[in-house]
Amino acid sequence: MSNHEHWVGMCVEQAQEMYVRRWSSLGALVIILWDFIVSWNSEYKYIWRYVKL
Repeated sequence: MSNHEHWVGMCVEQAQEMYVRRWSSLGALVIILWDFIVSWNSEYKYIWRYVKL
């Protein structure tokens, strides 16, 4: 493997890691916001009161 191929491979790996990290953070934010919005619904609270995670 040449030095250039090694450098390109590292850049691709870093780009993939940044992409995954960005979408993972966005997914977590969406879940938190959804939970916050739905938590105003009393039926939602009643259902999840008995669920043990």
